[in-house]
Amino acid sequence: MRNYKHIFFDLDHTLWDFDKNSTETLLELYNNYNLAGLGVKTFESFHAAYKDRNEMMWDEYRLGKIDKATLRDKRFTFTFWDLGLDPETAPKGLSEDYIRMSPARKHLFPHSHEVLTYLKEKYKLHIITNGFEEAQHIKLEASDLKKYFEEIIISEHTGFKNLTSEFLSTRQNLRKHFLKNV
Repeated sequence: MRNYKHIFFDLDHTLWDFDKNSTETLLELYNNYNLAGLGVKTFESFHAAYKDRNEMMWDEYRLGKIDKATLRDKRFTFTFWDLGLDPETAPKGLSEDYIRMSPARKHLFPHSHEVLTYLKEKYKLHIITNGFEEAQHIKLEASDLKKYFEEIIISEHTGFKNLTSEFLSTRQNLRKHFLKNV
């Protein structure tokens, strides 16, 4: 049996409850911006259209078809388009408010702190994440997770848009980006 020294975690959808935090933020924005008054019939339709559009644009980003600014700035405009509305009616502050508000949410999956407290006593813990640097650091601070991790590895810093299994299985990449003694 191997004697493991390091454990790597993803942040979104593993420790930090992305879906719950995002949904709460979108609901708050739906109400704050009175999107119903702009023609968005229900929150549910807005949420479903945004989720589909956001996933599609993240896929395009990972494939290098769009850049970070386009992903961040256009996903709400295109959501309005997807809902059959004039994209120009999408409120200008919607994207900025989402980017500011969502990472500050604190919902974690059950027992995240307890598990990390237990593991930190026995292993060196690391975060590997595909999110954008500024948002990921806010999430870690707001949810009080940063204290558990020796290293936070964000895809933007590695030169990769997605930390795929190919990247992670290459010993040279692990040595270069994560561990000096691998």
